[in-house]
Amino acid sequence: MEIKLDNFPDSEVMPERVAGFDPDGPEWTGMGVSIYSGIVSSLADRSDFDTLLDYYNDLYEMNVSPTNLPWPNAPSVVVPLVRTQLETVVSRLVSAVFVPRLYVVNGNTKDAAGTQHEVERFYNADFRKRHLQEAHITGLHLSARDGVGIMENTWTRKEVKRKVLVYKDKLDKDGVPQTDKNGKLIKEKSVEELTVIEVDAFDPQPVELRDFIVMPAWSRSIESAEAVAIKKHLTQTDLQSMINAGTLNQEWCEKAWNYITEGDNELGSDPQGTATYELGGTISIGDAGTDTPAPAGDPFGKLRGGLRVWRVHSSQYDLDGDGLAEENVFWVHDGSQFLLGWAPYEYWHGKRPFSALCLMPRPNRFYGFGIPESLRGLQEEASAQHNQRLAYMDLIISPPRYKVSGTKFEDQEKRWGPNTEVEVAAKGDYGFIDLPEVPQSSWTEESMLNKYADMLTGVASAGQPMSGNGKVPQKQQQAYQQSSNIRMDLIDRKSVV
Repeated sequence: MEIKLDNFPDSEVMPERVAGFDPDGPEWTGMGVSIYSGIVSSLADRSDFDTLLDYYNDLYEMNVSPTNLPWPNAPSVVVPLVRTQLETVVSRLVSAVFVPRLYVVNGNTKDAAGTQHEVERFYNADFRKRHLQEAHITGLHLSARDGVGIMENTWTRKEVKRKVLVYKDKLDKDGVPQTDKNGKLIKEKSVEELTVIEVDAFDPQPVELRDFIVMPAWSRSIESAEAVAIKKHLTQTDLQSMINAGTLNQEWCEKAWNYITEGDNELGSDPQGTATYELGGTISIGDAGTDTPAPAGDPFGKLRGGLRVWRVHSSQYDLDGDGLAEENVFWVHDGSQFLLGWAPYEYWHGKRPFSALCLMPRPNRFYGFGIPESLRGLQEEASAQHNQRLAYMDLIISPPRYKVSGTKFEDQEKRWGPNTEVEVAAKGDYGFIDLPEVPQSSWTEESMLNKYADMLTGVASAGQPMSGNGKVPQKQQQAYQQSSNIRMDLIDRKSVV
């Protein structure tokens, strides 16, 4: 079934910007294939990394499958090491960075200094009014989990039409306001449709690392990469709005929509998986995001779900004909490789609208260390030791039994429990095998693993330094407490920057 994206009025086809490169020419199709091949190559180069991202998310969410080793339904507890450390780091950063006076403004001239307090008050009030703190906290959280957090930093303007109730003066046939017997103006109610600007400001949005790639995959930063791409799941409404704005080409968007069957969306078929959407397997990500698509002209039909589209910022192509490759923005459909639209990058500063935050960076590399990655070995060992101890304690509580040949049970279905009767030839023919207690060294080792985790993340409590005579000089205590905060102070500075 084909679908036309003509539910909305005033649809415009994206204007041709370069001679010889238009939606009807062969270059348009070739450009889509060329850009998509770069996306596929970068995803293939980091496929192992994407697999690990799913595993690190499982460590954070404490997802584990029941085990049947060494026996069915054996203990399979996840020690909350990664979760505790990650939440502690994020909590400390939020309390240290997001102070009430977040933005501090200083005027560089005499006139600017006279109004700096008003500018500062505006930005801090806007930060609270639009709840931007939640977006920044999510960015910190993603950085702590994945090793690098991505923020998409764009200016957003959104206009909506709303019907509002207004009171107007009641006019007579000559257009003169009417009054009551007391001389007061008579008001009458009416409904008017107004255009309201909901957002017209800087709008930072956190992006999951699985939805953002640098090309090539070994690029050292966003700016030095030949191209970067962000994955979006655009609804029919999103696409039509971009068509109306002249950003996307209507014909190619309709072709892309026809790759989706009725009532489907493309999230469930994402090759990079949907692990972070599934909540440990408790939510199924199906394709049926909407019941039915909206037929042309049908105002009551539901729109289709998300179309998987890559927005690519690339400096690999010369599309203005000056002999030098410039920064351009492309929209490519993942399923069909269709180029849906393109535009030259028009921000005056020239920088790509993304920023990366690495709380624990790898020097001179784009991808940093996430807390699950850093604590992976400690987490696995701590959980393994803890479950071994639990299994052994199960044996101590319900120890294995022995019996000699000829031992008989009155009830073959009840060989152990209250009122169990056993017929033996001699005392000692039936009994329990004595097991030693869990060694103290096992508990000590798990405690050491927790301490190692504190050392890695920098969230170790101040504690007390060791001293032979039991008395610790005050200066030594202060030095010890300061040293425990060095790692966290460094992370704080990175978060502020």
